Amino acid sequence: MYITTKTNRHHTVVSQSIGPGEVRYILDEAPEELGATVSLYTADGGQCLRTDTVADYLHPRIVGNAVILSNTPEAAPTSPTAAEIKEERSTAIKASCAEAITGGFDADVLGRGSLHYTLTEKGLYITGGYRSGDLVFMNFSGKNTPVHIGIVESVAAGTIITIEGNTGSGNDANDGQVQRRHRELKYVVGGYRPQYEEGTEMAVKTQVIQQTIYEYLTDIPTGFKKEITALMNAGVLKGDGSDPDSSGDRINLTHDQARSFVIEYRGGAFDRALLAAGLTPVFA
Repeated sequence: MYITTKTNRHHTVVSQSIGPGEVRYILDEAPEELGATVSLYTADGGQCLRTDTVADYLHPRIVGNAVILSNTPEAAPTSPTAAEIKEERSTAIKASCAEAITGGFDADVLGRGSLHYTLTEKGLYITGGYRSGDLVFMNFSGKNTPVHIGIVESVAAGTIITIEGNTGSGNDANDGQVQRRHRELKYVVGGYRPQYEEGTEMAVKTQVIQQTIYEYLTDIPTGFKKEITALMNAGVLKGDGSDPDSSGDRINLTHDQARSFVIEYRGGAFDRALLAAGLTPVFA
C-alpha cells in the first residue's frame, strides 16, 4: 500500500495504525509536508482505501518517517528524576572501570579483558610479592577474574593498603569516590608493576624534599608533568577555577596524590577518559 500527501508523491506504507481519533502511517522514507488530505491506496493504485482530511485533526504532524493524524498532541519530553540521573552516572562510572580492567566486557563471562589480556600476554601480570606502586586487580566474590583496580600504597601481614577510584564504603561499592582502602590480601587476584623511565624516581625525590604539596601545575615535577597535564586536559583533574586560562590555576596536589595518579595513568586506568577527550591513550 502507499499514501499520497501534498505533492501527490507516492510513499510506500511499511505499517499502519488506524483507531479512534488517530491515524498513523510508518513510511519507507520521510515524507514532505502534509497537504489538505492524506489518501491510502492499494499497492497497484487501483483502489483508494481511505482519505483523511488533515484539518479534521487537532494535531496532524510528521515525525521522522511517520505521518500522524491525531487529536492528541505529541507527549512532551520529561526531565529525568534524581534517581534516574544517579543511575545513569553510576552506569557510566561502572562502564569506565570495566573498560580499564576488562575491556567493557563481563569478566565472569570472558575471564579476562583488554588490560588483563595485554599484561598476561606480555608477561607483565604478577600474582604475588606486591609492593608500593603496583596496580592490583581485585575480586570480592572468591573468583579469579579481576573486577576492580587499585594502586598499592603499602603491604603488611595479610593486608594491603591501596588508593582506589570508583569506590565507597563497601568492598565492591561503585560510588565514584577516590579513597585510601585497607583490603585483605585474599581479595587480590593479580597485579602489574609499571616500568618507570630511568631517572624518574631520583628527580621526584629531589623535588619532594623542596616541596611536598604542588599548589600549581608548574610545581609538578618534570617526571610527572606530562601525565598530570594530560589528566587536566581530559577533565579528570580540575583546579579551583582561579586561573582557568593558564597554568596559574591552583590544583593543590600532594606528592603522594600526584604519584598515584601518574601510576594509574601509566597502567591505562584513564584510557577511556583520554579517548573521550580526543587524547592518546596509554594502551592504544
